[in-house]
Amino acid sequence: MRGASACDEHAAAPSSFNIGVTNYSYEAVEGERIFEVGDVLEKWSLEFEPRGYRQTYAIFDLPVGEYEWTVSIGEDSISGHIRVVPGEEDC
Repeated sequence: MRGASACDEHAAAPSSFNIGVTNYSYEAVEGERIFEVGDVLEKWSLEFEPRGYRQTYAIFDLPVGEYEWTVSIGEDSISGHIRVVPGEEDC
């Protein structure tokens, strides 16, 4: 018989983010995509063709908990919340 083990509620878990960015302008543009989640800040320079679309990715190790995130490029930004929970392998 195996003994029960408690989940480590403070363990960091890899969290991946898939961020799509669209240039609605009819001109080519450059911009810096800024992604913030918790205490993590990532900046990424992007170049867009007219009406172009870019898929960007970010992977961070975040401890279990709730976080607010923000993605900005130029004057446009979007925010939300994410909750990181322990995975089965952490239990």
